Amino acid sequence: MAGEKLLMHMNAGNGECSYASSSTLQRKVIQEAKPVLEDAINNMFNNNIGDFPKSSCFNMADLGCSSGPNTLFTVSNIIKIVQVLCHEKSCKMPEFQAYLNDLPDNDFNAIFKSIPSFYRDLKDEANCFISGVPGSFYERLFHSKSLHLVHSSSSLHWLSQGLIEQAKLDSFNYPFYAPYKDEVEKIVQMEGSFDVDTIKIFKVNWNEMDNDDDICFDAYSSGKHIARTMRAVSEQMLVSHFQFEDSIVDYLFERYAYHLTCHLLVQKGDFFNIVISLTNKK
Repeated sequence: MAGEKLLMHMNAGNGECSYASSSTLQRKVIQEAKPVLEDAINNMFNNNIGDFPKSSCFNMADLGCSSGPNTLFTVSNIIKIVQVLCHEKSCKMPEFQAYLNDLPDNDFNAIFKSIPSFYRDLKDEANCFISGVPGSFYERLFHSKSLHLVHSSSSLHWLSQGLIEQAKLDSFNYPFYAPYKDEVEKIVQMEGSFDVDTIKIFKVNWNEMDNDDDICFDAYSSGKHIARTMRAVSEQMLVSHFQFEDSIVDYLFERYAYHLTCHLLVQKGDFFNIVISLTNKK
């Protein structure tokens, strides 16, 4: 249909196929990338980039925060890293301002409902103020020089999506792009605003809970788990474009789980992830 836009947000709620219940793979990626985050914050501390750590408030943004347990997990990680550094350097802990960004259709209500328990978990360890910032990170979201740290995980591979003008099947464009490491470095250098501090590649299994040494590997269970993870991410795009009914969506992902199982019986699969730390050029 001419003028139709592809709906891009993860499955809301807390059901079996919601993003909140099916995002342990993304949590694994965040955990694997944590050493790079630690190095980036440590470099900020040592090089005194901007006014950190002198500032009384540390401003951070998470682009593509989605909703679920991973959203505030990242914020918590950053606070703990800064807390350790302040203890080591015998300096006062700053307050924290966390801006959580995603597209307007994101389930911000679920995030906001989880904030009180997040504050209780912090207790007296730190003061953190959280705000939601709806909008595309392909556009301007913050005023200049307002942030100390910008974090994004499992988000930058989504490309901005144009209008759909042809028949639905022919026009469906899954806006996913996985670049090479050298390509990422080249793009950063060509754009010219940042220096590359760290760039690494690591991999996680399609089923992040699978142990490579597990002699009791269950391809069927893994296929179902991977299918649920992908459904949490892509269901809304498929439904909005093809106008699928629930029964058709169920059948589609049952078939997908079957094909995954067939593949896993032959060989396991890996997701390759690029983690990059950048410093804004002065």
